[in-house]
Amino acid sequence: MAVSKIWPLYNTIDRAIDYICNPEKTEDGTLISTYKCTERFAGCEFQDVREHSRKVKNSRIGYHTIISFSPDDPITPEQALEVGREIIEQYLGNKYQYVLACHTDREHIHIHCVSNSVSMEDYKKLQIGDKDLNKLEKITDRVCRAHELSVIETKSGVKGRNKYEYEMHEGGISYKDKLREAIDRSIQVAKDYSDFLQIMQLEEGYEIKEGKYIAFKASGQEKFTRNRVLGERYSIENIKDRIMNKDKNVEVQTSQIPYKVKGKSKRIIDVEHNVKAQKYSAYRKKLNMININIYAEMANFLSRYEVVYDEDFRQVYGNLQQEYSSVLKKLHDLESKKSSLEADELQFKKVISCKKAHDHYLSTYDTDVKFQLRGKYKDYEAALLYLKNNGINLSKITPQYIKQLQRNVEQMQKDIEQVTAEKEKLQSDLNMLSVIQKNNREILPEHIIPHTQEPKKRREAQVR
Repeated sequence: MAVSKIWPLYNTIDRAIDYICNPEKTEDGTLISTYKCTERFAGCEFQDVREHSRKVKNSRIGYHTIISFSPDDPITPEQALEVGREIIEQYLGNKYQYVLACHTDREHIHIHCVSNSVSMEDYKKLQIGDKDLNKLEKITDRVCRAHELSVIETKSGVKGRNKYEYEMHEGGISYKDKLREAIDRSIQVAKDYSDFLQIMQLEEGYEIKEGKYIAFKASGQEKFTRNRVLGERYSIENIKDRIMNKDKNVEVQTSQIPYKVKGKSKRIIDVEHNVKAQKYSAYRKKLNMININIYAEMANFLSRYEVVYDEDFRQVYGNLQQEYSSVLKKLHDLESKKSSLEADELQFKKVISCKKAHDHYLSTYDTDVKFQLRGKYKDYEAALLYLKNNGINLSKITPQYIKQLQRNVEQMQKDIEQVTAEKEKLQSDLNMLSVIQKNNREILPEHIIPHTQEPKKRREAQVR
């Protein structure tokens, strides 16, 4: 599921570029791409183009776009960077300078793009409205589908609303709740209060006013929202305190299972205390049938693993956890190797595709031509640096070698899919064990997994 959002920048071009190009977030700067500018001097180069605009008084000096991919999408950082570049190129039409960066410091991979507000072709200002946001979303969906990535299926029935208003309508969540959630997310990753403000601006897309109180305004909001209306938990002092002490406030885990439970848990329904069930016999019958099906599924599951007593349950639980951890490590190793091979492949292709432009850049004295070739020149130089840092001989890079590398990547992808299937099977079984355990503690009679009777192994020994 790829989600895109965009908001204007008024006086934060350099800061925004520094933020998105942070080596800690971009794997030491390897996940950065530029168009018609250089990473180091992008702010100045943006300004050179803006000076030709007739609307210099317009305070919008750039735009910040974020494209977030689902953690479930099978995409590497390098692939995400390419997908992000494709989306941005289609959206901006190769008319605007931009700096593109892929961040890997969160659970989900996401792309940041800081673009100029003035076109290099006609020096017209880029204006972002509801139609433009819809255009960006459609492009994002189209490109993601082409790369077999998940998209959000849009619901109909709400017209005349921007994206922010639409989300409020569909989710029934107020802008205050959205703001609270954004603050909570930012606190979890912020190093200090200054970093928190930066994340709220550049990650969450809020415009900020500081004074006695701090106020936030999201895209689509007409007025700022002061933190004082959010509750005491969101005062400046408490925000700072939560940032400093977040590692100390560890919540008690209800389960030792090292994975995320997906889908709806099949919990036994307490029919006797359900008001609607006591009032309507048909509804009570329906709930009882649901419970019978859940009982049957749990019984089949326990039978498959030969679970009769508590000791059997704990043993199966522990064995599956060990298997799951082992499979996770195996999957992580495979994905890391695949990412490394794909990174090699990407740089090798740049060496081959950009060499001619690189040599032309060095040989020409035409400034316009140099400007046009600067991007490929930089890509080639970056690829050479990559080869040098990884001890790869340039003579090794041939079309035949790249084809063999592609075959290796394809085989590794098959291995990843096989191990992923193993992981999902174990994940499902652990989920079911967790559900059975919760049902047993809350509602089920003790005979399902008795805690006092002799374990199966001891009973079998006595029979012999």
